[in-house]
Amino acid sequence: ALSVRAERQQLLASNIANADTPHYKARDLDFTKALQGALSGAGAAPVVLVKTAAAHLGRSGDSASGRAHAQPLYRAEQQGSV
Repeated sequence: ALSVRAERQQLLASNIANADTPHYKARDLDFTKALQGALSGAGAAPVVLVKTAAAHLGRSGDSASGRAHAQPLYRAEQQGSV
């Protein structure tokens, strides 16, 4: 989740830097889609956890790299530059 957030911050910074560029289209990430992809294990090998006690909970589907891959989307301009 943190890597998706960092990537989104880079896109937003790029949007701000290029706000006055003619025909520039602002981009953003769909965090919900990225989260669903990470939770479903899309594109990542499952992480195997070893239980050392019977009371430990098992878990699968975590991203091995910790990076969720999300495609940038274009967003509609809400307030044009002057």
